[in-house]
This record gives sequence, structure tokens and C-alpha cells, in this order.
Amino acid sequence: MCRNGQCINTPGSFFCICDHGFSLSSDRTSCEDTNECARDGMCANGHCINMDGTYHCECNPGFISSTNPQICVDIDECRENGRVCQNGHCVNTQGSYHCSCSPGYQLSPDGAFCLDDNECQKTGMCTNGMCVNMDGSYKCVCDTGFALSPDGSVCIDVNECASSSSTCVNGECINNQGSYRCKCMDGMVLGKDGKTCMDTRRGYCYSKIEHGRCGNPSRHITTKSECCCSGASSTSLPGSSTCEVTTGGGRAQTVTSSSMVGWGSPCQECPHAGSADYEHLCPNGPGTDHNGNDINECSVNPNICPNGDCENIQGSYRCICATGYKLDTSGKCCVDVDDCRENPLLCDNGQCKEHYR
Repeated sequence: MCRNGQCINTPGSFFCICDHGFSLSSDRTSCEDTNECARDGMCANGHCINMDGTYHCECNPGFISSTNPQICVDIDECRENGRVCQNGHCVNTQGSYHCSCSPGYQLSPDGAFCLDDNECQKTGMCTNGMCVNMDGSYKCVCDTGFALSPDGSVCIDVNECASSSSTCVNGECINNQGSYRCKCMDGMVLGKDGKTCMDTRRGYCYSKIEHGRCGNPSRHITTKSECCCSGASSTSLPGSSTCEVTTGGGRAQTVTSSSMVGWGSPCQECPHAGSADYEHLCPNGPGTDHNGNDINECSVNPNICPNGDCENIQGSYRCICATGYKLDTSGKCCVDVDDCRENPLLCDNGQCKEHYR
């Protein structure tokens, strides 16, 4: 009597008090199992399994039994496992979680953590350089002549012509992709360092150019600056190339002092004073070559002082006139001395006649 319960005798009868999890049978003589799983709301987030006199909640994945045996509660994987979602941020969800990866990482196949994303495998990375993959990032190692762009993703050309004043000394700098080249002015050659134009070529100096052809070459070969920066150059000292002298018969005649106007082979006209080319070739002014050395005009142009001798001085020259001649107002020409005019007492009681040399 009263199986799964307690039998209580009464006068002429009895009744059953059922154990927990059991309920009175229809004939009230025994206790039958109560199916708790048939009730609504049993084992939320899980599966209810009825047992004799009781039940059991089998929780779904991502859930765990709570203090209330009728409910399965969410497992916070992000809090329970500190190693989950390495290299990223763990976001808990109902019954699960997902990883939000940090920049430079991608989700692993099982979704449990974040793997390094090899940016170097992408096309167009580190143009004009080499891509080096790093954990969660990358870096570009640029080729020579290139520098990292502001965003660090590519290498861009370095304009050497704009970045350094020492590039292409004495020449014109022309920028190229990843490099540059020096263009030297006519008459100069590029040095072994590839960035310095040097005044080392030597050629004849010419005192005349007619119809595009040079004439009257110098006796010795010189550099272009020794020729064209000379104090004897008509292009550097306007008016110094001609002298007005008096010749036999008393006639005034303009005599050239063979000033230098051209140089080299093929002959090139010397740049005119005040021009950009002149300033470039003769940075130290007339009488001094490109490197700052004094030019010996007397050697460059032996015919520089008609009717006199040439004496070289620092940065210029001077003419020492022969007997019977004197310097004119330019200081560069020897002109005949008019003895009759200079000395009225000559030929006293007679007529003085100048003897022209």
C-alpha cells in the first residue's frame, strides 16, 4: 500500500502521503511518478529528462545549470577562459561568443582566436620596396632612392634635387624615379662621384668668331673658365678688347687686343657677363677660374697688350707700355704719346712733327 509514499491508517480506512516527486494514483492506493518535464518552462536553454521521482536538466552547449534547477544559464566564455580570442576582443553572446580581431589579424578556422594576417601576400603592397610581415602588422623596406609614404603602405620617389643643395654641384639636377642625374653645362665634365661638374676639359681659346666659326686660337690649351672668365675676355670686361692707337701717317686706328670670345672643340661662344651661364661658369668674377684660382691672362692671351708688355696680377692684369706709349683711360691699352703736344718746347724756333711708331 502507498508505494512511493507513506501509509496513514485511519478508522476503517487509510490514506497515502506521497514522497516528493510523486502524486496519488487515481485509486488513491499508491503514489505514481510526477512527470515534471511536462510542465511549461522546465529546463529553459536545455532539455528536461524525467526520472523516477525527480528530473534532470541537460543544458544546451554554452549553458550551465544554475542555483535554480529548472533553468540553464549562459556561460560567459569571455570571463571563464582568459585565453579565448587571443589577439582580439571576446564578445559574449547567449550560449556562445565571437571574436572581434585586432587590426592585422584574422579569425582562425575554429573561430576561437585571431591569427596574424599576412599583409605581404596582398597585391600592391610596398611598391618600390620590400614588404616584411610582422605579427599583426607589416613594414616596408624601401629601395634606394625611395622613402616611405605617409600611410606607410608604399615607397615614393625621393626628389634628391629638392632635398639637398649639394646634389649636382656646378650643374643642373634632373630627378628620376628612384635616382637623379647631373647635367653639366657645356665645357664641364661630371666627376667620379656622379654629382659634381668639374671644369677639367681643356681646349684652345679663340679671340674671334665670324659666321659661327672661331678664329685666332691661343697658343696653349686652357679650361673653359680660364678662357671665358679671364680679365682679357671681352664678354667679361666690355670695351677691354679694343684699343685706339695712332699709326703711321697720323691716322687713328682701332686695334684689337685679341680678347677671348670662344673656347673648345667644337668652338663655343663664351657666356656674356651678367648672364646666368656666366655667373655659373665664373662664380668668383672675372680674373678667377671656376675653382677660385687666379687666371694668368698674359699666358692665356699673349696679344693682350699691343705696344706693351703684359703683367699678371691677382684677379686681372696690367699693361706696361713700351717707350713712347702710355696707358689710355681704360688702363688696358698702350697709346702713342704725342711728344709735340706733351712738350711744347720741343723744336724751338721750328715745327715739331710727331713720328709715329
